[in-house]
Amino acid sequence: MAWLFSLSVECGSPAAATHVARFLDGRSVGDTTLRARADGDWVIALPQDVNLLNNNLLTDALADAPPFRYALAGLEVDRAREWDELPGETFDDPAWGSIVMSDEAWLHAGQPAGFAAFRPAYRVRRP
Repeated sequence: MAWLFSLSVECGSPAAATHVARFLDGRSVGDTTLRARADGDWVIALPQDVNLLNNNLLTDALADAPPFRYALAGLEVDRAREWDELPGETFDDPAWGSIVMSDEAWLHAGQPAGFAAFRPAYRVRRP
């Protein structure tokens, strides 16, 4: 069984997902495809030749990205939590990989510990 190493970005709307996908597509982190979810639209970036030690490369690709709500980088992160599941999540499980959250998502999740400044209005937690 192959493991999927990717960057999953929850954008909150189809329009926002289109902007983020266009931004990520063709970047050094790999190919980008869109995948819709029931509670907002997702962007899935599948990197080529990026190993497990490079979660930071995936999250750093979002440093200048158009607005999004939250993103996860790592193994099997396409099984991410939906917006409604964020409140009360501690994000302590290493399986979460790297997480970037807008301040809105961080507040919605209950201000979980371990997040540091990433860019204006965004926070990151790295494994």
